[in-house]
Amino acid sequence: MRVVLLMAFLSILESPAFAKARPEPREKEINLATASFKEIIDRYVFIADFNQKPAERPVTTEYMWKYPFKPGPVKFELDLNTQDMRKMVYQIKGGGPKTEIFNIGRVAFMEGDYDRAHEVWLQGRQAFKDDAVTNRAFEFFLGINALTIYKTRLDAGKGQAGDEDSKKYLQRAGYFLAAAFILRKDAKEERVSEHAAWGLYNLAVIYYKFDRIPSAYGAATEGLSALLSQGKTSHRTHFRQLLAEAHIRNQDLISAIQELDTAIRQDPDPREAARMFNRAADIY
Repeated sequence: MRVVLLMAFLSILESPAFAKARPEPREKEINLATASFKEIIDRYVFIADFNQKPAERPVTTEYMWKYPFKPGPVKFELDLNTQDMRKMVYQIKGGGPKTEIFNIGRVAFMEGDYDRAHEVWLQGRQAFKDDAVTNRAFEFFLGINALTIYKTRLDAGKGQAGDEDSKKYLQRAGYFLAAAFILRKDAKEERVSEHAAWGLYNLAVIYYKFDRIPSAYGAATEGLSALLSQGKTSHRTHFRQLLAEAHIRNQDLISAIQELDTAIRQDPDPREAARMFNRAADIY
């Protein structure tokens, strides 16, 4: 009889109903000082509670001062070094005036005569203004040319990132990159499209530098779409950080945290994760 009762008791313990009633074992806390990056990423949780609290609510019995402040700006750097911009200006094969204009400008660009390259490609863009594919290539080259001038000036110590001449070349680059990767994104030119993430990231950063936050948001969104369609991941983390900054400006703090959380988990990287955890702390 005792054996039968013992077996019945054990069967009850193993039943689903009893299993649900049992408290879940508490997960062991980790020591952040010694935990691995993977352990931290696997176990952190953002508490997305940004509702306004009563100013006179009880918080502590000790003296406490709180000085409200807005999160400071985050810097995003242009990507001018991870790819060789000279190699992006590809050679056009064949004959005819269109090919000739492309390659005359290319020769000038390769020789460092950037003003001449700009002039030739700009004339070609006007001459073939009804050809969307050709115009997209011209605009891509013109954007690269403007960024190359900007980089060359900074490398040579001829200007600072914020001076008027440097800003002029950034504005020029933004105009042509927007034309190539947003206005004419449907024009089929694979040699341009393969650099969509690079172009859209730099475009978003240019917009961000000029405080055109809605435009930076749009460029970052286009960049994520391009990555998804091409099966790539380059600049994905930075695109999401740009989206988060746009949400912060719009006081949509929950969406900002969601973007940071997605970026941290989607592309785990210790340096970028530290930057984003720090930004999340600014928001809190």
